[in-house]
Amino acid sequence: MYTGLWKRESIAFNGGEPQETATVFWLQGEKYFADLRIPLDQPQIPTGQNLEDLELKDLLIHANFSSFGGNIDATENWVRWNHWINFLPRPGQVDQGDVFWQEGNLIEDGQFEGPQGFVRYREVWVPQALSATDLPNIELFEPGQRLLVVVGEHFIQLQDGRGYDPSFSVPELETLNEVQLRHLLRFRSDYGHRNPNTGALEIRLSSDPTRVGQFLGLTEHPASL
Repeated sequence: MYTGLWKRESIAFNGGEPQETATVFWLQGEKYFADLRIPLDQPQIPTGQNLEDLELKDLLIHANFSSFGGNIDATENWVRWNHWINFLPRPGQVDQGDVFWQEGNLIEDGQFEGPQGFVRYREVWVPQALSATDLPNIELFEPGQRLLVVVGEHFIQLQDGRGYDPSFSVPELETLNEVQLRHLLRFRSDYGHRNPNTGALEIRLSSDPTRVGQFLGLTEHPASL
Protein backbone atom coordinates (compact mmCIF):
# COMPACT_ATOMS: atom_id res chain seq x y z
CA MET A 1 0.00 0.00 0.00
CA TYR A 2 2.81 2.42 0.87
CA THR A 3 5.74 0.72 -0.89
CA GLY A 4 8.19 3.19 -2.41
CA LEU A 5 10.14 6.31 -1.51
CA TRP A 6 8.50 9.24 0.24
CA LYS A 7 10.04 12.66 0.83
CA ARG A 8 8.65 14.91 3.52
CA GLU A 9 7.67 18.30 2.17
CA SER A 10 6.84 19.95 5.48
CA ILE A 11 5.81 19.55 9.09
CA ALA A 12 3.57 21.85 11.14
CA PHE A 13 3.09 21.86 14.92
CA ASN A 14 -0.15 22.64 16.75
CA GLY A 15 -1.74 24.13 13.64
CA GLY A 16 1.18 26.46 12.94
CA GLU A 17 2.87 27.29 9.65
CA PRO A 18 4.42 24.37 7.71
CA GLN A 19 8.20 24.26 7.87
CA GLU A 20 11.05 21.99 6.87
CA THR A 21 14.53 21.99 8.41
CA ALA A 22 15.76 18.58 7.25
CA THR A 23 15.94 16.29 4.26
CA VAL A 24 13.58 13.51 5.26
CA PHE A 25 13.15 10.23 3.38
CA TRP A 26 10.90 7.29 4.26
CA LEU A 27 11.62 4.21 2.16
CA GLN A 28 9.00 1.51 2.43
CA GLY A 29 9.67 -2.04 1.28
CA GLU A 30 7.33 -4.99 1.26
CA LYS A 31 8.36 -6.00 4.77
CA TYR A 32 10.57 -3.31 6.29
CA PHE A 33 10.87 0.48 6.24
CA ALA A 34 13.78 2.84 6.85
CA ASP A 35 13.62 6.54 7.71
CA LEU A 36 16.43 9.11 7.50
CA ARG A 37 16.28 12.78 8.60
CA ILE A 38 19.38 14.89 7.98
CA PRO A 39 19.36 18.62 8.92
CA LEU A 40 19.53 20.98 5.94
CA ASP A 41 22.34 22.84 7.71
CA GLN A 42 24.42 19.71 8.36
CA PRO A 43 28.04 20.91 8.48
CA GLN A 44 30.72 19.35 6.33
CA ILE A 45 33.76 17.66 7.83
CA PRO A 46 37.10 19.18 6.76
CA THR A 47 38.88 17.32 3.98
CA GLY A 48 41.14 14.60 5.33
CA GLN A 49 39.26 14.29 8.61
CA ASN A 50 36.67 11.83 9.87
CA LEU A 51 34.06 11.93 12.61
CA GLU A 52 36.53 10.41 15.06
CA ASP A 53 38.84 13.40 14.52
CA LEU A 54 36.28 15.96 15.69
CA GLU A 55 36.17 17.65 19.08
CA LEU A 56 33.24 17.18 21.43
CA LYS A 57 31.41 20.39 20.43
CA ASP A 58 31.56 19.40 16.77
CA LEU A 59 30.52 15.82 17.47
CA LEU A 60 27.36 17.11 19.13
CA ILE A 61 26.39 18.96 15.95
CA HIS A 62 26.73 15.73 13.96
CA ALA A 63 24.41 13.94 16.39
CA ASN A 64 21.59 16.29 15.37
CA PHE A 65 19.87 13.84 13.04
CA SER A 66 17.21 11.17 13.31
CA SER A 67 16.98 7.73 11.76
CA PHE A 68 15.05 4.57 12.49
CA GLY A 69 13.53 1.53 10.82
CA GLY A 70 11.47 -1.59 11.32
CA ASN A 71 8.05 -2.60 10.07
CA ILE A 72 4.64 -0.99 9.90
CA ASP A 73 1.07 -1.81 10.81
CA ALA A 74 -1.20 0.05 8.44
CA THR A 75 -4.64 0.57 6.96
CA GLU A 76 -5.78 3.05 4.33
CA ASN A 77 -6.17 5.76 6.97
CA TRP A 78 -3.69 4.90 9.74
CA VAL A 79 -0.02 3.90 10.02
CA ARG A 80 2.09 2.80 12.98
CA TRP A 81 5.86 2.66 12.48
CA ASN A 82 7.42 0.03 14.75
CA HIS A 83 11.02 0.99 15.50
CA TRP A 84 13.30 -2.06 15.57
CA ILE A 85 16.50 -0.09 15.04
CA ASN A 86 16.85 3.55 16.06
CA PHE A 87 19.65 6.10 16.36
CA LEU A 88 17.89 7.57 19.40
CA PRO A 89 16.20 4.56 21.04
CA ARG A 90 13.30 5.27 23.37
CA PRO A 91 11.56 1.98 24.21
CA GLY A 92 7.82 2.27 24.57
CA GLN A 93 7.54 5.39 22.43
CA VAL A 94 4.65 5.07 19.96
CA ASP A 95 5.05 6.42 16.41
CA GLN A 96 1.69 6.47 14.66
CA GLY A 97 -0.58 8.81 12.78
CA ASP A 98 -3.81 9.13 10.85
CA VAL A 99 -3.24 9.50 7.09
CA PHE A 100 -5.23 10.66 4.09
CA TRP A 101 -4.55 11.71 0.51
CA GLN A 102 -4.62 15.34 -0.60
CA GLU A 103 -3.61 16.50 -4.08
CA GLY A 104 -1.48 13.41 -4.63
CA ASN A 105 0.39 13.70 -1.32
CA LEU A 106 0.01 11.66 1.85
CA ILE A 107 -0.97 13.77 4.86
CA GLU A 108 -0.08 12.43 8.31
CA ASP A 109 -1.73 13.81 11.45
CA GLY A 110 -0.55 12.72 14.88
CA GLN A 111 0.81 13.80 18.22
CA PHE A 112 3.81 13.19 20.45
CA GLU A 113 4.61 13.95 24.06
CA GLY A 114 7.01 16.83 24.57
CA PRO A 115 8.43 18.51 27.70
CA GLN A 116 5.36 20.75 27.94
CA GLY A 117 2.77 18.09 27.12
CA PHE A 118 1.37 16.62 23.92
CA VAL A 119 2.16 18.33 20.61
CA ARG A 120 0.00 17.90 17.52
CA TYR A 121 1.75 17.71 14.15
CA ARG A 122 0.94 17.43 10.46
CA GLU A 123 3.45 16.05 7.96
CA VAL A 124 3.12 16.20 4.18
CA TRP A 125 4.69 13.21 2.39
CA VAL A 126 5.34 13.39 -1.35
CA PRO A 127 5.70 10.10 -3.27
CA GLN A 128 8.91 9.98 -5.32
CA ALA A 129 9.16 8.48 -8.78
CA LEU A 130 10.58 4.99 -9.21
CA SER A 131 12.23 4.68 -12.61
CA ALA A 132 13.84 1.27 -12.01
CA THR A 133 10.63 -0.63 -11.30
CA ASP A 134 11.95 -3.83 -12.90
CA LEU A 135 14.73 -4.22 -10.30
CA PRO A 136 14.12 -6.65 -7.44
CA ASN A 137 13.68 -5.18 -3.97
CA ILE A 138 16.33 -6.01 -1.36
CA GLU A 139 15.40 -6.12 2.32
CA LEU A 140 17.98 -7.30 4.87
CA PHE A 141 17.62 -7.10 8.64
CA GLU A 142 20.14 -8.11 11.28
CA PRO A 143 18.44 -7.45 14.64
CA GLY A 144 20.16 -4.71 16.59
CA GLN A 145 22.84 -4.24 13.95
CA ARG A 146 21.68 -3.43 10.46
CA LEU A 147 18.72 -2.75 8.20
CA LEU A 148 18.94 -2.34 4.44
CA VAL A 149 15.94 -1.49 2.27
CA VAL A 150 16.36 -1.17 -1.52
CA VAL A 151 13.31 -0.32 -3.63
CA GLY A 152 13.75 0.52 -7.29
CA GLU A 153 16.77 2.79 -7.60
CA HIS A 154 16.58 4.00 -3.98
CA PHE A 155 18.13 2.57 -0.83
CA ILE A 156 18.48 3.41 2.84
CA GLN A 157 20.80 1.52 5.14
CA LEU A 158 21.01 1.82 8.93
CA GLN A 159 24.00 0.35 10.77
CA ASP A 160 24.21 0.12 14.54
CA GLY A 161 27.54 -0.87 16.10
CA ARG A 162 26.72 0.21 19.65
CA GLY A 163 25.34 -2.96 21.22
CA TYR A 164 22.82 -1.16 23.41
CA ASP A 165 20.55 -3.30 25.57
CA PRO A 166 16.98 -3.37 24.16
CA SER A 167 15.81 -1.53 27.28
CA PHE A 168 18.28 1.35 26.79
CA SER A 169 16.73 4.80 26.36
CA VAL A 170 19.05 7.55 25.16
CA PRO A 171 19.21 10.61 27.46
CA GLU A 172 19.27 14.20 26.25
CA LEU A 173 22.33 14.62 24.02
CA GLU A 174 23.61 17.65 25.96
CA THR A 175 24.00 15.46 29.06
CA LEU A 176 26.37 12.97 27.39
CA ASN A 177 30.08 13.05 28.07
CA GLU A 178 32.60 12.61 25.25
CA VAL A 179 32.91 8.83 25.63
CA GLN A 180 29.13 8.39 25.61
CA LEU A 181 28.67 10.67 22.61
CA ARG A 182 31.34 8.92 20.57
CA HIS A 183 29.68 5.61 21.37
CA LEU A 184 26.26 6.98 20.39
CA LEU A 185 27.67 7.98 17.01
CA ARG A 186 28.68 4.41 16.18
CA PHE A 187 25.53 4.48 14.09
CA ARG A 188 25.39 5.15 10.37
CA SER A 189 22.42 6.06 8.21
CA ASP A 190 22.82 6.37 4.44
CA TYR A 191 20.49 7.15 1.55
CA GLY A 192 21.47 6.68 -2.06
CA HIS A 193 20.83 5.33 -5.54
CA ARG A 194 21.26 1.89 -7.05
CA ASN A 195 22.81 1.74 -10.52
CA PRO A 196 20.27 -0.15 -12.65
CA ASN A 197 23.02 -1.71 -14.77
CA THR A 198 25.64 -2.69 -12.19
CA GLY A 199 23.59 -2.79 -8.99
CA ALA A 200 26.17 -0.57 -7.26
CA LEU A 201 24.79 1.42 -4.32
CA GLU A 202 26.11 5.00 -4.27
CA ILE A 203 25.60 7.07 -1.11
CA ARG A 204 23.99 10.46 -1.80
CA LEU A 205 23.09 11.54 1.75
CA SER A 206 24.45 10.34 5.08
CA SER A 207 24.57 11.01 8.81
CA ASP A 208 28.34 10.99 8.20
CA PRO A 209 28.97 13.48 5.35
CA THR A 210 32.36 11.94 4.56
CA ARG A 211 30.51 8.89 3.21
CA VAL A 212 28.71 10.79 0.44
CA GLY A 213 29.96 9.59 -2.93
CA GLN A 214 31.16 6.25 -1.57
CA PHE A 215 29.69 2.94 -2.62
CA LEU A 216 28.00 0.69 -0.14
CA GLY A 217 29.31 -2.80 0.44
CA LEU A 218 26.63 -5.30 1.37
CA THR A 219 28.90 -6.73 4.09
CA GLU A 220 29.83 -3.32 5.50
CA HIS A 221 29.68 -2.71 9.24
CA PRO A 222 30.07 0.55 11.18
CA ALA A 223 33.54 1.84 11.87
CA SER A 224 34.63 2.48 15.42
CA LEU A 225 34.75 6.01 16.74
